[in-house]
Amino acid sequence: MSKWSSAYRDSRWQRKRLAVMERDNWRCVSCGASGEGVLLNVHHGFYVPGRAPWEYQDEDLVTWCEDCHNIRHTETSNITNAFSMLTAVEFEAVAKLLRWLWIDPTFKGDGILEALNLQLARWGKGQKAASTKEQETP
Repeated sequence: MSKWSSAYRDSRWQRKRLAVMERDNWRCVSCGASGEGVLLNVHHGFYVPGRAPWEYQDEDLVTWCEDCHNIRHTETSNITNAFSMLTAVEFEAVAKLLRWLWIDPTFKGDGILEALNLQLARWGKGQKAASTKEQETP
């Protein structure tokens, strides 16, 4: 069993994920699915290397159904792949625009900021994309 999969079996994560699902009224906050037969997941809005799954703030976690969760992870992979094809200059222009557009603090998990940060790290810029609290104007 991998270190990551065993972390998700840890009782501390199980308690945290149940608390998040209860907070979200046992429904997918993306599509509203709930009830019998709906498999719910708790999604991390971002990951920090070395941080255990239960060490995130509740507001960094969101309840999604299996379908929405899979769609969001696919979107994140597609966004990351698209960013990797840009030159550094093109990427900086896109990053500036996305930072400015990133104005809805309730919008979580589509992976844009994570992908921006990964690409910036690859270029060795030492910068981070602005969070919703650190917005820039164009």
